[in-house]
Amino acid sequence: MRTITKSLFFIALTFNLASIFGQATLSQFSYVQNFDNLASGLPEGWSVRIGASSTSNGTAQTFNTDAISWSTTSAGFRNVASAEAPLSADATPATQEQSSDRALGLRQTAAFGDAAADLPIFSFQIENTQGIFDFSLNFKLMQCQNLEKPIQTTPIS
Repeated sequence: MRTITKSLFFIALTFNLASIFGQATLSQFSYVQNFDNLASGLPEGWSVRIGASSTSNGTAQTFNTDAISWSTTSAGFRNVASAEAPLSADATPATQEQSSDRALGLRQTAAFGDAAADLPIFSFQIENTQGIFDFSLNFKLMQCQNLEKPIQTTPIS
């Protein structure tokens, strides 16, 4: 399973039957997702959004499928190299862009994803959750940000 990366974000688990985008189907209550094929788009059931709350799924955003280095400063959701071996913190942008081990990324700026009204999320929607209980989600988080602004991860269910 690969990393969900970069800066302040929410991860939302949307457990409803209304289809607002593609939904993942759990088989035998097991699901593992890697993000190595992000160049082809987000996996089924995943979306990137801003402005979600306990009563709203927020607004869908564009996901950049191009391989982008960690140091790229333009705002938005993106396809970045996972920060796992063999890559290290000093990996060059070219090495990062060539890595086949990919992750969901986010770069916030003052104009995108930095205000309470437009907080960014990675959303995972599961189809037909009737009878599912004790669901748990595990993910790895890579933080690449100014440490003066603490990171937040808040599950919304």
